[in-house]
Amino acid sequence: MPEEQANTISKQLETKTTQPEDALQKGIDEIARDIAIIEPDPGDWGWWISYLLEQLEGEAKKSGKTAGFDQMIKTFILSD
Repeated sequence: MPEEQANTISKQLETKTTQPEDALQKGIDEIARDIAIIEPDPGDWGWWISYLLEQLEGEAKKSGKTAGFDQMIKTFILSD
Protein backbone atom coordinates (compact mmCIF):
# COMPACT_ATOMS: atom_id res chain seq x y z
CA MET A 1 0.00 0.00 0.00
CA PRO A 2 1.41 3.39 -0.89
CA GLU A 3 2.47 5.49 2.09
CA GLU A 4 0.11 8.32 1.16
CA GLN A 5 -2.87 5.97 1.13
CA ALA A 6 -1.78 4.44 4.45
CA ASN A 7 -1.55 7.92 5.99
CA THR A 8 -5.02 8.81 4.70
CA ILE A 9 -6.51 5.65 6.21
CA SER A 10 -4.67 6.22 9.46
CA LYS A 11 -6.03 9.79 9.70
CA GLN A 12 -9.57 8.60 9.01
CA LEU A 13 -9.33 5.97 11.72
CA GLU A 14 -8.03 8.55 14.20
CA THR A 15 -10.97 10.88 13.53
CA LYS A 16 -13.58 8.13 13.68
CA THR A 17 -15.89 8.85 16.58
CA THR A 18 -17.30 6.15 18.78
CA GLN A 19 -21.07 6.19 19.02
CA PRO A 20 -22.50 6.00 22.56
CA GLU A 21 -24.28 2.77 21.67
CA ASP A 22 -21.02 1.22 20.51
CA ALA A 23 -19.24 2.27 23.70
CA LEU A 24 -22.09 0.88 25.81
CA GLN A 25 -22.08 -2.41 23.94
CA LYS A 26 -18.34 -2.71 24.39
CA GLY A 27 -18.74 -1.98 28.11
CA ILE A 28 -21.44 -4.62 28.48
CA ASP A 29 -19.25 -7.12 26.63
CA GLU A 30 -16.43 -6.41 29.08
CA ILE A 31 -18.77 -6.70 32.08
CA ALA A 32 -20.08 -10.05 30.81
CA ARG A 33 -16.51 -11.29 30.44
CA ASP A 34 -15.63 -10.07 33.94
CA ILE A 35 -18.69 -11.74 35.48
CA ALA A 36 -17.76 -15.01 33.77
CA ILE A 37 -14.26 -14.72 35.24
CA ILE A 38 -15.45 -13.83 38.74
CA GLU A 39 -18.33 -16.32 38.73
CA PRO A 40 -17.26 -19.23 36.48
CA ASP A 41 -20.51 -21.15 37.14
CA PRO A 42 -23.31 -19.71 34.96
CA GLY A 43 -25.73 -20.79 37.68
CA ASP A 44 -24.33 -17.95 39.78
CA TRP A 45 -24.89 -15.25 37.16
CA GLY A 46 -28.53 -14.68 38.12
CA TRP A 47 -27.59 -12.31 40.93
CA TRP A 48 -25.74 -10.06 38.51
CA ILE A 49 -28.68 -10.03 36.08
CA SER A 50 -31.04 -9.21 38.95
CA TYR A 51 -28.74 -6.39 40.07
CA LEU A 52 -28.63 -4.93 36.55
CA LEU A 53 -32.42 -5.05 36.26
CA GLU A 54 -32.78 -3.33 39.65
CA GLN A 55 -30.48 -0.54 38.49
CA LEU A 56 -32.40 -0.16 35.22
CA GLU A 57 -35.67 -0.05 37.14
CA GLY A 58 -34.24 2.70 39.34
CA GLU A 59 -33.27 4.69 36.25
CA ALA A 60 -36.76 4.20 34.82
CA LYS A 61 -38.28 5.51 38.07
CA LYS A 62 -36.00 8.55 38.05
CA SER A 63 -37.09 9.44 34.54
CA GLY A 64 -40.77 8.67 35.16
CA LYS A 65 -40.80 5.77 32.72
CA THR A 66 -41.79 2.87 34.97
CA ALA A 67 -44.64 1.85 32.65
CA GLY A 68 -42.18 1.43 29.79
CA PHE A 69 -39.84 -0.56 32.02
CA ASP A 70 -42.68 -2.83 33.16
CA GLN A 71 -43.73 -3.38 29.54
CA MET A 72 -40.16 -4.25 28.57
CA ILE A 73 -40.00 -6.82 31.37
CA LYS A 74 -43.33 -8.36 30.33
CA THR A 75 -42.24 -8.49 26.67
CA PHE A 76 -38.88 -9.99 27.62
CA ILE A 77 -40.47 -12.69 29.77
CA LEU A 78 -43.11 -13.56 27.16
CA SER A 79 -40.56 -13.75 24.35
CA ASP A 80 -38.79 -16.62 26.08
